[in-house]
Amino acid sequence: MLGARKMRWGGATTVVALIAGMLVFAGLLQPPASASAAPGGGSFAPLVAGQPGIPSDPAVVYQEDFQNGTGITPLTSYVSTSGVAYTASPYWLNAAFCNGFIVDSLQAWPGTSTCTSAGNFNDTQNKAYALGVLQGQAQPQLNRALSTNTSDDGGAAPNQIMFASQGQIALPSSNGRYITFSVDAAATACTYDTSNINNQPRLRFYFRNAAGTESPISSSAINPCTDPRSQQLVVNNATVDFGQFAANGSTMLSGSSIGLVLRNESNGGPNGNDGAIDNIRILDVTPQLDKAFSPTSVPVGGVSTLTFTVTNTSELAAKAGWSFTDSLPAGLVVANTPNVGGTCAATTTAAAGATSISIANGSLTAGQVSCTVTVDVTSSTPLPDEPSPKTYTNCAVNITAVVGLDLPNCASVEFFSQPEIQLTKTSNATADSRVGDVVEYTVTAENVGNQDYTASNPAVILDDLSGVLDDATYNGDAVSDRGGAPSYAAPLLSWSGALDAGDTVTLTYSVTLAAGGDGTARNVVWVPEDPSNPQTPSCDPPVDGTDPTTGEPCAFTSFPLPRLSIDKSADRTELPAVGDQVTYTVVVTNEGPGDYTAAAPATSTDDLSEVLDDATFDDASLTSDVGTVTRT
Repeated sequence: MLGARKMRWGGATTVVALIAGMLVFAGLLQPPASASAAPGGGSFAPLVAGQPGIPSDPAVVYQEDFQNGTGITPLTSYVSTSGVAYTASPYWLNAAFCNGFIVDSLQAWPGTSTCTSAGNFNDTQNKAYALGVLQGQAQPQLNRALSTNTSDDGGAAPNQIMFASQGQIALPSSNGRYITFSVDAAATACTYDTSNINNQPRLRFYFRNAAGTESPISSSAINPCTDPRSQQLVVNNATVDFGQFAANGSTMLSGSSIGLVLRNESNGGPNGNDGAIDNIRILDVTPQLDKAFSPTSVPVGGVSTLTFTVTNTSELAAKAGWSFTDSLPAGLVVANTPNVGGTCAATTTAAAGATSISIANGSLTAGQVSCTVTVDVTSSTPLPDEPSPKTYTNCAVNITAVVGLDLPNCASVEFFSQPEIQLTKTSNATADSRVGDVVEYTVTAENVGNQDYTASNPAVILDDLSGVLDDATYNGDAVSDRGGAPSYAAPLLSWSGALDAGDTVTLTYSVTLAAGGDGTARNVVWVPEDPSNPQTPSCDPPVDGTDPTTGEPCAFTSFPLPRLSIDKSADRTELPAVGDQVTYTVVVTNEGPGDYTAAAPATSTDDLSEVLDDATFDDASLTSDVGTVTRT
């Protein structure tokens, strides 16, 4: 045998020798990875609905293990336990070339009518044994496999049928479900002239309909010599490459029966392409649909993201054409901005305000574990007079027009009603407001939520006057049109009380403008996040609406006041002689930030009584560069 290699399992080399019908083991033999092994190593846990993204093992809906019989059985004479017969192309049925018969490891070579030599016959038995080990059989020497050993012949045309069902195979409840095929395959002489691909088996599954038309299931052939799912075992000094191989594609079955065809894309011949197959299975590989909401608790009018997850089965074959419609439970609708997203290659229909979501033309590519579709949903209930929260449960019964998917478990989201304050604030200050004027403030708080504030859960409103009191004096006259009177503890004015959904409370108070401040009268009203520990609002610089940092409702007013500064100087510092002239200059500056206006102009008075007892006023010298100046 060519190119013998040794496979290590659990750190031990496995060597099995078959001598005169007796088995001699050397080393430790451990079971290989199961059929659920993930490509490239690892394994997938069996899936139940509600575990999105974790592939399940496919369901076996038909299996042919060639164990229905004993001895050496030609394929065309074999009938499965369910009454299915099989066939192949003439080349792959020629027993003289070590093809087309079923055998185990204990049979004696019957002569050249079945393989041209005992060595070729034993080579077939080595592979049958390795496939028994693959399947975890307690006595792998009794495992029967179909020989496709291609020994000592002149070759054949490629892509002939190596194995096929005669007619259709009836399947249970498979209409509208994804089906694929799997085979346990073994090969020897894998290292012989690897430059010639015809020296290695290349197996490809086809689906055949009742009319006899074939369609390929997988996009490429399975080669047990090179496939990453392969294992190795040395049996009777021969290195056997073997494994369990599912096709990388699938078909959605229409009806309840299917025809199975396995072709070998390599040509036969005496050099290499030495194989055996066993445990041919038809697998239901229908993906699992799951759905979930996030977040699961949302205020009325808020948004929760509904995520649909389509999870592949563990062979990770391609699945194209799945679809479904999810009818949302009453009261739940697609959000005004649906934000359709996710990773699935699919067509999603989810219009704002719609009561259902449709996904069509869905596809999983070969090797893809799962994909998602996301849509934002919302609800306007419960109403203020309804119990809160209200739970919306979306189950399998909500799924209609489903094609090619297993139905999900239930998913739930709750919407809760809550009170919510919207604030506005105004003052009657104008550009003409001046020191000594009284400025009135009006604060309006509306419960725009869908739940009442109550005596036990009151609305709380705070008004921070610290930005006003340096420019004014609070007049202590705050009143409200409902509930108790506002209270004041400098610099905070506060009100609390019951406020039904849709109702409004109005607070009014006044201040008297005074000099000496920063010239900006600004105050902020807000709803504190923690009424028991009110702090200066974070909405400063103030914002109208909702503070972006805390989410607290805020409103503010601010108006500028003008401020005068006066500087006075004389053109000499020593006492002048009688008859000398003294010139005085007065500079009046508006330091702002407000303007003096024509209706409320800046004024300044200069008292000369302590000058005119010693001097005479020169009326001709009286001038100003802004406004007018007069003397009385």
